[in-house]
Amino acid sequence: MIFDKKYWESPDILHIGREENRAYFIPYSTLESAFDNIRELSEKYISLDGVWDFKYYKSVYEIFGKDLRDVVEFEDTIRVPGSWQLTDKAFEGFYDKPQYTNHVYPFMYNPPYVPRENPAGVYRRTFNIKKKDNKKYYLNFEGVDSCFYLWLNEKFIGYSKVSRMTSEFDVTDFLVDGQNEMLVVVLKWCDGSYLEDQDMWRMSGIFRSVYILERDAVHIRDIEVKTRFKDGYSKGILEIKLDNTDELDVNLTLYDDNNRVVASGTCPLSKKGDITINVDKPKLWSAEIPNLYTLVVESGSEKIPVQVGFREVKVKDRVLYFNGVNIKLKGVNRHEFNPKLGRTVTYENMVQDLMIMKKHNINAIRTAHYPDDPRFYELCNKYGFYVIDEADIETHGTIHMGDGHHIANMEIYRESFMDRMQRMVHRDKNHPCIIIWSLGNESGHGTNHDAIGRWAREFDDTRLIHYERIFKPTALEGRLNYKELDLEYIDLYSRMYPAVDWIENVYLKDEEETRPLILCEYSHAMGNGPGDLKDYWDLFYAHDSLAGGFVWEWVDQALEVTDEEGSKWVYGGYFDDYPNDGNFCVDGLVYPDRTPHTGLLEYKSVLYPVKIKEVSLEEGIFEIRSMYDFKTLTNLGISWELREGESIVSSGITFVQELKARDKVQVKLGDGFKPVENGRVLNINAVNLKPDSTFNTGDILGEYQHISKAQAECLQSKDQVINKVVLEEDDNSYVVSIGEIKYRVDKTTGNISGADISGYNLLNSDIDFDIWRAPLDNDMYAKIRWKEEGYDRIQVYKRDIRAKVLDDHNVQFEMELLMGIFSQLPFIKGQLKYTFKSDGSVDIDCDVKVNYKSEEDFLPRFGLNFSTPLEFNKVKYYGFGPHECYVDKHNLSKLGVYSSTVDKMYERYIYPQENGSHLNTQWMCIYNEQGYGMLAKGEYSFNVSPYKAADLDKAGYQGELARSTENWVYIDYMMSGVGSNSCGPVLMEKYRLNHKDIKFKVNLKPVNINATRYRG
Repeated sequence: MIFDKKYWESPDILHIGREENRAYFIPYSTLESAFDNIRELSEKYISLDGVWDFKYYKSVYEIFGKDLRDVVEFEDTIRVPGSWQLTDKAFEGFYDKPQYTNHVYPFMYNPPYVPRENPAGVYRRTFNIKKKDNKKYYLNFEGVDSCFYLWLNEKFIGYSKVSRMTSEFDVTDFLVDGQNEMLVVVLKWCDGSYLEDQDMWRMSGIFRSVYILERDAVHIRDIEVKTRFKDGYSKGILEIKLDNTDELDVNLTLYDDNNRVVASGTCPLSKKGDITINVDKPKLWSAEIPNLYTLVVESGSEKIPVQVGFREVKVKDRVLYFNGVNIKLKGVNRHEFNPKLGRTVTYENMVQDLMIMKKHNINAIRTAHYPDDPRFYELCNKYGFYVIDEADIETHGTIHMGDGHHIANMEIYRESFMDRMQRMVHRDKNHPCIIIWSLGNESGHGTNHDAIGRWAREFDDTRLIHYERIFKPTALEGRLNYKELDLEYIDLYSRMYPAVDWIENVYLKDEEETRPLILCEYSHAMGNGPGDLKDYWDLFYAHDSLAGGFVWEWVDQALEVTDEEGSKWVYGGYFDDYPNDGNFCVDGLVYPDRTPHTGLLEYKSVLYPVKIKEVSLEEGIFEIRSMYDFKTLTNLGISWELREGESIVSSGITFVQELKARDKVQVKLGDGFKPVENGRVLNINAVNLKPDSTFNTGDILGEYQHISKAQAECLQSKDQVINKVVLEEDDNSYVVSIGEIKYRVDKTTGNISGADISGYNLLNSDIDFDIWRAPLDNDMYAKIRWKEEGYDRIQVYKRDIRAKVLDDHNVQFEMELLMGIFSQLPFIKGQLKYTFKSDGSVDIDCDVKVNYKSEEDFLPRFGLNFSTPLEFNKVKYYGFGPHECYVDKHNLSKLGVYSSTVDKMYERYIYPQENGSHLNTQWMCIYNEQGYGMLAKGEYSFNVSPYKAADLDKAGYQGELARSTENWVYIDYMMSGVGSNSCGPVLMEKYRLNHKDIKFKVNLKPVNINATRYRG
């Protein structure tokens, strides 16, 4: 076993000994097992997954040019599938480390050459097999990063590359009856690594399944199916192409979803054959109604199932049509990721992802940025998703070479591009879920793309072709914009992260553009965000030419490790990996364990399949509209309740027996409905009443809330006592006494420094003003300007403090409020008043002007903050909840009365940042077990936190935070929106706190919440 062929730096050598491209399928012995299509249960599927012997080398040159039998001594074992960087040995420092980079190549850019210090892993697997006569045996590797050499029983079998694509070898002549030994040498890098510069963890090894297929000596090598229609969609045509290893009698049977025969026939075929099956009134496949037929192709002892979905996708007049209907792609970008296994995902992981997506109204997936495990597409066929299947091509790091088009135009990589495209298309060509082929991601544009795009167009006329990087810069209104090149093989105008105003003012006004727009990436979901989803979807729904988009991305790509702090999720840099891009991989809609972020809940609410619209509020008449394109809703309940604080004034339910796709009906809420007045809130939910494959009974399909403009209910003392307000002073403070309540105002700072009730001290810190928030991931660029301006180290001064007794029931303090930084003039100036009142409360009233240095400047927030002793950990509020919400991220929350605790209201983002705010709050009380606490009334947003904002700002992980010995309260005039500017556009103007005049008033009062009641 001489290892002496240096194929890993040879783009002209794509593979050796590998079988021709074919569609993915598994043969079965019985019809029943073919219907089940569980490959592990096939007698013809021999899994080689499990524990293998393993030897790691820091450089491939330690074994290159040598006889592997002489030099390799296996000291370790490793589990396949998996990556060697995620083994205990790697974490102990014996193997190389996981590394996360976004687009920087982790080695010197010198294509096609890679470093000499190129780690290699040698794998050995011994296995027993009962070799049968008149059988062929094919060894499959579904994913190996980055390339591999293969020996079987000391015979060289072949070589292959392309990490995320199946390599198949005919090993019939090399297998023996009984025990066999397989040796695989895997290299971390090869010339193909220049085409695999995706935004992800860089890990190596055999990370997908390995198995042998036992086939008849003469068998079906490849199957291709296409569906077409005539007479509208009343007649379906199933076109079948078979490629056999020799002449063969083939029986084809098409079964419906109940395994009943639709059509069948037997025919003798030479090596190739074309067959057509006509189907009257076929049940159409869509993401909403994934009707599947099963084509069983039988020959000899083999029964091969192929999922068939009758569907048609096309573009006409700038609109994306699916089965004749203009649809919207409500999508996500999905990396294959498991926090413990890295790029290895289990079948259960795939099902879990898809079921969560379904529950949250997502209907489309972009396989970012490579073809997925082949079983994933079978699941998408079954559960119903529109898929963009993307070739394993990304050369993002070439942007550092200049224009980013370098490799896209290198002739030595022409065949590599073609190989990656063709292997993806051939493997996945039979899946109805795949409606778009993508030529790759962020690889510039060049002649190599032209070649693979034109090939794909010629090979498959039943799908669309996508690529985002086909554009040229143009000047428009003084800005750099991009105009897509109109190439004949590209069907869609695709963009990443455009602003809403770009869509409105550039794309929609471009009368020459004939293609629909899709956003292949938008609304970057990093940390607390995204905050602009509704703005995009209001626009998408308003224009047929806007086909939707794919949020970046599905899951936080944080690895799970265990150290002295316990188990935690980590990102780039944790392993001292260099270069790295930090926490930029932590940008998903779900945590690594698939717990939804509030961003996913926001997306769900924006994508609800039922929209509710007021027709006549006075009469209780509402329009119920289905946003489905194909699915008819049955047994839909329209439940409603009229609330006054925590009390339900009236409620009821109205039934909609049937609501067809895109149809609308009007419903009347019923006799119990009463006018919405005096601060009452009307909540209406569209509720699923009949469980189906996606939704359970009671699941909400749509929401509506009407909030009366009249004064809302608030808490007040049950027994209103009018107390005299007494003003006293000592050396350091003014003391204001109101019955059992006592306040202190510091003479030097002008801050309210104390607030007591019945012996309970409510304040651990002064009540003061601030403009800083712990930066969000989406403040990545804004915070640079904020810190330049000193917003994180603001100085607050109160000058000319004047105390006066207005009467027996009111004492007022007036002062000048100044905010700024050292060595500069204050940029926030105005007046501040405290008015202490006989009910025991104090009005804090400020009127300030903000002098921004630039028209682009805006504040993170403006408001009050203070801390309370730790015992004050219960929270009750009347505002938007129960989830965190912001000015541009609040569709997930509704106005109501909610109760929680400080710790439960904290959102544990992997990278600590601002979280837990609640918009449009009218009152909030933070209190202890005995009910004593501080009540805040007004109109504001607030959050409570176990951490100070400055501490969140300093931490890189939750584990770096020490739980504060006090609880922090933030009450804001306004907080700027969260946006998606970590990779997306700047925060929209309407969501910025850029007000030049700020008038803010809040009423604080020490209370016992048990002695309060609601007042209308």
